[in-house]
Amino acid sequence: MWWYHALAIAAIYTFGLWWCYVVIGRFRQDLREIFELKQVTRTAVIIFIWIITIPIMLGLVLYAYVLIRRFVWSLGTF
Repeated sequence: MWWYHALAIAAIYTFGLWWCYVVIGRFRQDLREIFELKQVTRTAVIIFIWIITIPIMLGLVLYAYVLIRRFVWSLGTF
């Protein structure tokens, strides 16, 4: 049963990596659109997407850190 849990975590982590890849790839274009301020709604959506992306990035980094730390700790127990 724990395989489903591990598969779900892997899927969420993969989705988070994909999300960050797409959003970070649009960074320059998003900045250009924000500073032009042509459409207020579009600017608000871009800012909202970046507000969502920042915790996703922090979660990915923290989860990777925990996995690496546990792996290194398990190597030291031999």
